[in-house]
Amino acid sequence: MELYDQLVKLVSELNEDVTKFYDKGNKAAGTRVRKTCQDIKNLGITSYPDEVIMEKLIKYSGHLNLTVRALLCEQAQTSSL
Repeated sequence: MELYDQLVKLVSELNEDVTKFYDKGNKAAGTRVRKTCQDIKNLGITSYPDEVIMEKLIKYSGHLNLTVRALLCEQAQTSSL
C-alpha cells in the first residue's frame, strides 16, 4: 500500500504543476512536471523484484564482457536458491 500512496502523492503534485504550466505558462512548473514524471518512472522500476531485474540484465547483457555476464549469472543463481 505504501507504493500506491507514493504514486497518488506524485500524481497529485503532477496535476497541480501541469495546470500551472499549461494554463498559466509557468516554465518552472514544466520542469517540475518532467521531474515528477521521472520520479513516477523510477518508482515503477524500483518496485520490481530483484529476480526480475537480474533476469532482464542477463537476457540483455550480450554486449557486456564475459566477466560481468558471469557475475550476473552467478548472482542470479545464488538469489534463486
